[in-house]
Amino acid sequence: CTGCGKCIKFCPTEALKIENKKIVLDIEKCTGCGECIHVCENTVFSIPWDLSYKEVQKRTVEYAFAALKNKKGYFFVNFLDNITKDCDCINKKQDVLAKDIGIVAGYDPVAVDFCSLNIVNNFFKKDIFKELWPNVDYTPQIEYAVEIGLGNKEYQFVGV
Repeated sequence: CTGCGKCIKFCPTEALKIENKKIVLDIEKCTGCGECIHVCENTVFSIPWDLSYKEVQKRTVEYAFAALKNKKGYFFVNFLDNITKDCDCINKKQDVLAKDIGIVAGYDPVAVDFCSLNIVNNFFKKDIFKELWPNVDYTPQIEYAVEIGLGNKEYQFVGV
């Protein structure tokens, strides 16, 4: 760590700070989003590769569940625009696979994500995610979200 602080600027939960010119992580505040991994040019942070993708997906669902627990009135929106192979959560130039497919919105986060998956796959006329990531199955994340009560896969498609 060079103490540049770039990771601090990108941490959405303020889980990072600099002490003695080195970065320190407050594990209680960290949600595991991975922003620090993407922006650190010195590879101070790393992905816990010993976890299976299914375990990572389960944890992601659990984080979402915890964030929404005992809260009312939330609404979810997915913009299916400029679809890329990798996560678009950081400012990194990537090839766009599809421009503007549409917008999915609703009160159930699982239904919104499941509908979004189906719309993107229908657009490509195949399961584009399995083609791009053949060793990673995204369905356990959806199934686990339903299992723990985050939402359900049922949705009503209304074209506008």
